[in-house]
Amino acid sequence: MTDQDPPAGQPLADPAGAESSVVAGAPAGAGQPAAERSGAGPLPGAGQAAGQPSTGRPEGASSPPLRVAGRAGIGSIFVLAFLVILVPGIGVYLVTHALGLALAPSTLLGLLAVIVCLGLYPSVLLRLGWVKKRPRRR
Repeated sequence: MTDQDPPAGQPLADPAGAESSVVAGAPAGAGQPAAERSGAGPLPGAGQAAGQPSTGRPEGASSPPLRVAGRAGIGSIFVLAFLVILVPGIGVYLVTHALGLALAPSTLLGLLAVIVCLGLYPSVLLRLGWVKKRPRRR
C-alpha cells in the first residue's frame, strides 16, 4: 500500500471531484472488480510463503536496472560516442575526397580525425557531467 492509496474499506475518491460511478443504494462492492472488493489482497503465488508480500512479477523476473536521475544511460553514451568520434572522421573523409584528394590520403585524414576525437571523448563526457572525475591519489 502506498501513501496515495486509501485505507481498506474506504471508497476511492474521484480526482476530478465528480460523482462516484457507484449508484447510491447499490450493494457494497457493486461496480468494482472482484480484486478491489476483497480486503484480503492477492493470494500468494506458487513458491511464496503466505506472510511475504507479493511483488506482482513472476518468480525469477529481475527488477529493472536503476539509474540515477540526470545521469546518462549506456545507450546515450554510445550514441554520443558515435556522434563525437565516428561522424567527424567520416565528415573529414567525405569533405577531403569531395575536394579532390585521392582515396588513400582522404581516408588517412579521416582516420586521424577519428583518433583525435577518440582522445577528446573522455573530456566531453566530463564536461557534460555524465561521468565523475576520478579522485586524485596522493
